[in-house]
Amino acid sequence: MVLVLLLLNLYERIAEYVQLQSSNEFKRSRNMEEYAVRPALSGLVATSAMSSVLGIARKMGLLGTPPPKRITASALRKMGHSPSSAPTPLFRATWIAAHLGYGAFCGVLYHPVRRSIHLHRYLSGLAFGLFVWAASYLGMLPALGLYPRADRDKNARTASMIVGHIVFGIALAESNARLSAEVHGRDRGSRSDV
Repeated sequence: MVLVLLLLNLYERIAEYVQLQSSNEFKRSRNMEEYAVRPALSGLVATSAMSSVLGIARKMGLLGTPPPKRITASALRKMGHSPSSAPTPLFRATWIAAHLGYGAFCGVLYHPVRRSIHLHRYLSGLAFGLFVWAASYLGMLPALGLYPRADRDKNARTASMIVGHIVFGIALAESNARLSAEVHGRDRGSRSDV
């Protein structure tokens, strides 16, 4: 949670700087910021929180190879590249960037979903996190041949990924609410979403 708050604080400082630099340009880009930049940042924050959970699960021996690493290796093989032939730092940067990119994309998807459903933000975040897990690990990834279906994976890894996605969803909801409150001029501590 400390990491989430630090990332939000950093973003707020950057936003203040941008606003001071060019208020007219800032106003024109507000829609892009509201519908893409801030939701993507929320996704990055949430992915960082989720990655912390996965790191703990890995240290406990529940996870083994992190799924984003296995997925990236599978994608590279499908494109005719051997993950083992890439320098280790390059491969590591690739799978981490892919994981963060997918999280940012999911943040952009969550933003309009959140605005259209009328649940407490944590419930909507939890539901969205579970949806992302199910759509990814029961649908898209197995269909593309990038990862086995969750019901064919180790139970401990599946449970770790579900918990990670719950954390992702709740962190996404919180960071999205805080950043949206800033856009709409509400107090970031407001409980109007409860």
